[in-house]
Amino acid sequence: MSIGTISFLETDHKAALDYFRRALAAFEHGTGSELERARCLTWLGTTHLEIRETSYAAEHFEKALEILAQLGAGATPESARCIMGKGKCLLQQGKDGATQAFRMALDIFESESLGMGGTDEAEYCRRALEG
Repeated sequence: MSIGTISFLETDHKAALDYFRRALAAFEHGTGSELERARCLTWLGTTHLEIRETSYAAEHFEKALEILAQLGAGATPESARCIMGKGKCLLQQGKDGATQAFRMALDIFESESLGMGGTDEAEYCRRALEG
């Protein structure tokens, strides 16, 4: 998954998708933990979102949230990222619910247990809510 993350950061989205898909296939065949699988799905969703494939992105965010719920993970950075990603998908698709998603994600980022209110992700949510 690390190579996929590096490819994403270098904006080689095609390579990132390939690496994340390979990692996901390995996770689905019993390699790694369910939490790692959820993270991989989050990265896949984020990558699809970057190249404006919002339907695929939304599917990956939903699957990741389902896994996190099954694990009883609660309010985690990963769940906040998925909810924020879903908000971005809704916004790009012109559908209702984006504001609610950004509010939920921001609440998680700003929670005392996470203390992530100063992150770029939290700031993105704030800007989305403002305008």
